[in-house]
Amino acid sequence: MKKVLIFLFGLVSGVLLTVMVSFIVHRNPPVNDIKLFDEPKECIKTSGLMVFQVFESGEALAAYLLGAVLLLPEEGAAYYDAQIIKIPEDKCLRHIGTYRYEAEDGSIRTVPVARIMSKFKL
Repeated sequence: MKKVLIFLFGLVSGVLLTVMVSFIVHRNPPVNDIKLFDEPKECIKTSGLMVFQVFESGEALAAYLLGAVLLLPEEGAAYYDAQIIKIPEDKCLRHIGTYRYEAEDGSIRTVPVARIMSKFKL
């Protein structure tokens, strides 16, 4: 009788633990989320970037002196790891949205989404 009670207790606690874990996992907001603004915002002050991660979909995470940005794929161009991107004098790195992702250490990070565009708003 004692073995049956231990078995039933283990079964019930396993089911409850599974339900609790699935509730926690489904309650958290999605990660790898890109949100674009209706209109481009200010320029991010930098003269160059270095790509440190490229995704299969063509986006790239790039570093600059004060942080990181997500670059959206440009038509006719492809990013690669350790690529150095110089920003021309007549253009700037314009903030066009945000990208939220989970870093390797498990923390949630948010970085600007940016595109190289004219310095002057159109």
